[in-house]
Amino acid sequence: MADSISILNLPSSIPTVQVKLNGRNYMFWKGIMSPLLETYGLLSYAEGRVPEPSKTVQGPDGSDLQNPEHQKWVSRDKFALTCIMLAVTEEIGVTILSAKTSHKAWRSLETAFLSHTAVQEDLLEQQWRNLRKGSSMLGFINEVKKKAFNFAQIGKPKTQAEVNRRIYTGLGPE
Repeated sequence: MADSISILNLPSSIPTVQVKLNGRNYMFWKGIMSPLLETYGLLSYAEGRVPEPSKTVQGPDGSDLQNPEHQKWVSRDKFALTCIMLAVTEEIGVTILSAKTSHKAWRSLETAFLSHTAVQEDLLEQQWRNLRKGSSMLGFINEVKKKAFNFAQIGKPKTQAEVNRRIYTGLGPE
């Protein structure tokens, strides 16, 4: 088994991903998964940039032979698919179980969560604009920080200047 792994240039172990895609953190998750898959030479498979080779090739005598490049492609693609599957929650994983390739799983997640992320961003922007100090200064500041963290989770982090401005403008005339 070790020989076949080295022949296919696959890592000897599957990377552990601490951040699982949970439906609210797609941009953050993708920001972690893209470089991880790239490090293992698998991002191009997930993004569909490496086409699947033909299953057979023609032998010297004209007969059809199994294409070794196809088996290498399948092995690398399945490794990429496994990495993706292990980096999502069970609830999301069941939605991509039928994906036969890493590209189909990657595109399915992208399709499902990019529009969801845009809706989340719109809602967060509205909530951000409506942040106002209530009875507790500490509670207000913590709420601003929480919303800033929510923006970071969807890949749209607020700068420290924006956080400070929101706190200042949310204080009111007091």
